[in-house]
Amino acid sequence: MIPHLSERGLILAPAGRDAEVAAGMLAEAHVRSVACAGLPELIVELKAGAGFAVVAEEVLRASDLHPLAVWLNAQP
Repeated sequence: MIPHLSERGLILAPAGRDAEVAAGMLAEAHVRSVACAGLPELIVELKAGAGFAVVAEEVLRASDLHPLAVWLNAQP
């Protein structure tokens, strides 16, 4: 575990201001976050370390989730 990475949140909400609003809410709670532009970037950031991810529903409906499933299945 790498604390400066594993204690952050990832945000994947590419439409509108959703990512900006989520990042603002997390910042108010003193939680560091990184907004990701797409699913491939989210997976890269997950591999680096994160405590959680906030993913907008429209991303899940409109994306090939196989790469995310591969990453999830590789978790201990």
